[in-house]
Amino acid sequence: RLRTWMKVVPTSLKNAGNLLWDTEAGQALGEKAGQLGENVVDMASSDVARQCWIDATIALIKMMESLHTPEVKALLDQFAVGTCRFVDMLSSGKAKQVWFDASDALWALIEVGSDPVMVMSLAEGCAQICFALERERESLKQRRRKGVGGPVCCW
Repeated sequence: RLRTWMKVVPTSLKNAGNLLWDTEAGQALGEKAGQLGENVVDMASSDVARQCWIDATIALIKMMESLHTPEVKALLDQFAVGTCRFVDMLSSGKAKQVWFDASDALWALIEVGSDPVMVMSLAEGCAQICFALERERESLKQRRRKGVGGPVCCW
């Protein structure tokens, strides 16, 4: 099996390389990637970027120092216990049934949502909302032209 992979992988990489470097699109990609790389290095090596790294490092150090307490250690230990209990719960037979029930319920929801009557109802609801929003927008334009203040909505 290893010999097969040793033949397949280099050949695939060579074909991908030929596609990238021997075509116009591949050469354009190479130029764009080179320009991107130069600009990333320019940005990342700037004074502002170096100061950002310094500030982020200081913040990380301060955060670690502030978390270095017996209370945080106890919290992490309890979190580990709780996580193990959660995994145990999810791997129980009851949880497996819940996952299958959830899958069935989701499929039933998809069936309802894709029913032509539901699709038509959603489309009609959307049209009514858009109509109401259009009326509100026109009302707002009129109030602004008149210089009348007050609430934007009329209900």
